Amino acid sequence: MSKVSGTPYYIAPEVLSEAYDEKCDIWSCGVILYILLCGYPPFNGDSDTDIMKAVKKGKFEFPVEDWSNISKEAIDLLTNMLKYSPKERLTAGQCLAHSWFKNNENPARGGISLNAVKNMKLFKSDRKLEQATISFIVNQLISKEERNELLSQFQSWDKNGDGVLSREEIFDGYKQLYGEVKANEEVVSI
Repeated sequence: MSKVSGTPYYIAPEVLSEAYDEKCDIWSCGVILYILLCGYPPFNGDSDTDIMKAVKKGKFEFPVEDWSNISKEAIDLLTNMLKYSPKERLTAGQCLAHSWFKNNENPARGGISLNAVKNMKLFKSDRKLEQATISFIVNQLISKEERNELLSQFQSWDKNGDGVLSREEIFDGYKQLYGEVKANEEVVSI
């Protein structure tokens, strides 16, 4: 695959280089697991550009104040899911066979940061975790053709090209499809 798409917090470095395969999803799942265990992302910044620079570097840490309660097995799994080189990164099967899952009936019982909930509340993600989860689910449920059709439709509605549909852009898009009355109903519903 070669098209850059994804949410900055969760995007793998090789996606930014426009040459990637399914291992980019292991990276994204590793980022989500990291967040769930400590409450903040391993790659962060004040803007999307800063976040992507951090992802490109691929350097992350396990600060003692938030990771002292996390099992060595969980840290090992994360370290191997977030390997910078996709060739060195675990496969999905290897992740599921990892000792963190194998040795724990309930992997969450292996410990989470005592500050995880507080950190997650402070994590100013503007619903990025929710958006990434929805994006991941959608990408698993639709075909490549359907995804390309949706992307094309989105881009045609996104008049200013900012990657976000405003209320007006959604209204204009629906207006072209259904007329003004139905478009207004849809926008109000959304």
